Amino acid sequence: MSYSLYTDVQARTGLSNTQVPNATTTIHITEADAEIDLLTGRKWDNTGTTTEYLDGAKKDITDTKSTSLLLRNYPVIAVSSFLELDIDGNTVTTFTSSDYWLDSEIGKISLKELDITPGTRNYKVAYTYGTASTPQYIKTLSTLLAGIRDWIYFLGGNYNFLNNYSLPEISFGKGDFYQRGQQMINSMQEEANRLFDRVGLRARTSVFMTSGADAST
Repeated sequence: MSYSLYTDVQARTGLSNTQVPNATTTIHITEADAEIDLLTGRKWDNTGTTTEYLDGAKKDITDTKSTSLLLRNYPVIAVSSFLELDIDGNTVTTFTSSDYWLDSEIGKISLKELDITPGTRNYKVAYTYGTASTPQYIKTLSTLLAGIRDWIYFLGGNYNFLNNYSLPEISFGKGDFYQRGQQMINSMQEEANRLFDRVGLRARTSVFMTSGADAST
């Protein structure tokens, strides 16, 4: 499910279906949502399901065994299966929810009474991750990032996924739209970066740079 709708983007940008087709805006929303998931390292709806193989950690420098595993995706909605495997991939132990604590916000599973067995891909966890409903600030962020793409498309520019865009020096036939578009892009870019600062990024990357510039991250 998309985090925003093309009607949300049109209302924000002021661009109509004639100027940017609905199908194009929908593609831009899909790209924007994927960008949000990648940069934040999180899924912001309840559609994320995965099966993950994890390495059992060795002892640390204090010779203390680990009791926890960290899942790649979070927040975790539910764990459907948690297994320990042998070297051939056969099930050694099947854990139930009474055998571990789950910190859903950071995707951390901690065994209550057992230690993690050191190994490679010797734990298998199937789970659902994301949020029960998409927060409003994520919907707004999706609208902004898609809106930036719509304006770049309308002005005949180009963008690379994640971090830079360029506009032609002269946009023939656009008239006053060119200056207005640059102002809108800059405004939406600033607001999007403020929202990313609020949400927190897996690795800080500037979403879009100023016109004609390349990102260096």
